[in-house]
Amino acid sequence: MARTRACAILAALGALAGACGARAACDGVACAAACPRDAARDPTGRCACAPGHVLVLGACVPPAVGDAYCGRAAKAGVDGCVFRACAEREVLDAATGACLPKTTIEAASAIACADGGALVVADGHAACVAAEAACPRGTRRAGAVCPRPPKCPPGALASEGRCEPVVTIGVRSDVPRVDLGSWTAVVLGADGGPGKPDLCRPLAMRPDAFGLSPGTTGTVTLRIAIAAPDQDMTRLHAHTQAQLTTPESTLPAPAPAASAAIAIVEEAVATLIEPLRGLGGEASTAIVVVEVTCRVSSL
Repeated sequence: MARTRACAILAALGALAGACGARAACDGVACAAACPRDAARDPTGRCACAPGHVLVLGACVPPAVGDAYCGRAAKAGVDGCVFRACAEREVLDAATGACLPKTTIEAASAIACADGGALVVADGHAACVAAEAACPRGTRRAGAVCPRPPKCPPGALASEGRCEPVVTIGVRSDVPRVDLGSWTAVVLGADGGPGKPDLCRPLAMRPDAFGLSPGTTGTVTLRIAIAAPDQDMTRLHAHTQAQLTTPESTLPAPAPAASAAIAIVEEAVATLIEPLRGLGGEASTAIVVVEVTCRVSSL
């Protein structure tokens, strides 16, 4: 009786229960949550990253992967992405992460952004962007601050105020299953709808790279195909196509000065795909394709 009760507790926690015999087969939503690669249950039964790893999009990854996700102007900390600090007479360059003397930024101190806008410096040029774009990745704009969503354990993502598991027990007891569909919807966005902030923010911070003049808003349509050959997460990769639409015209990539824009798009996607790959295990499907849009404004 005691052994049966112990096995039931382990099953409820989603822990590996090798000592209790084989588990019953499960499928999709019927499967219990599991820990991703480089994570294990702590004494409370909650997944936790192994020492030396940081938590990014539900995955436990090396600090360098976390820093890449945060962007050149930020670093991955215990609570998420934090902008690098500059001296009082310096300004942070969002594109390079360098601290530049304010005197080198042409007319930066004279720019006053309209309501709903925020001043950023990228590649040495000051511009007004949507206030949301000026927040660190992984946060949202709320008035004058950028609060963080609920902190979820490894293997889960914050969605609509709750933690949604994207890693579950797989068909084989030693290989967890990654729900690519759920991950895509939470991180990239629903097919045919607006892109999620983690995807769109790096683009929205760089209206100059998309050739947008002050007072102009463009829409970048992204078609992202994520493939995991043989459902092997270690082989997972993504292919992205982008198209910019402005009030004046539609410009398929590559467009004028598109090399910078393409690089920004590819980096935005790649720094999300690397944590996805870091979840390990096997994918729920071999391919997922999603098309979403990102608004880029120069205010």
